[in-house]
Amino acid sequence: MRRLIALTSVLVLAGSGAALAARQPSEHNRGHKRVHVLQVHRNAEQARELDLDHSATLSIGDQHVATADFYQGTERVGFDGAVCTLVRAPSWFHCVATNNFTEGSLTVQFLGDFSSPGPYHFAITGGTGAYRGARGEVLFIAKANGEADVTYTFKTIR
Repeated sequence: MRRLIALTSVLVLAGSGAALAARQPSEHNRGHKRVHVLQVHRNAEQARELDLDHSATLSIGDQHVATADFYQGTERVGFDGAVCTLVRAPSWFHCVATNNFTEGSLTVQFLGDFSSPGPYHFAITGGTGAYRGARGEVLFIAKANGEADVTYTFKTIR
């Protein structure tokens, strides 16, 4: 269960908890679409396990609900919220997360086997604000301390 806690949001390199170098999102015009690359460090999350069938063991339908903050260097640049539901024992979870930043939000969805150490790749399924129409991928690299380095690579419609 500890690995699940470290992996759920979102919106995946084992090592120290040092933050990624602060980088502003880069944008490149490609026709009418923009390519964005956003790198953040995700701190250790706050989470709650929901044993929905009250079996005291992890079973299909049980949920993990989590939130964490995102940083670039020492600056807090956003946060996330995620719900992961066990859909296939022993460790396959379907997760839906929203990643909130000043410029807008990114929605992320994935089906992941949390028994593996990663890295993990999640689908970006949409966005709001400056990220409207976002489509792309998240690279989630979990750290041993429950934190993660997260890279969003996506296109928007403008």
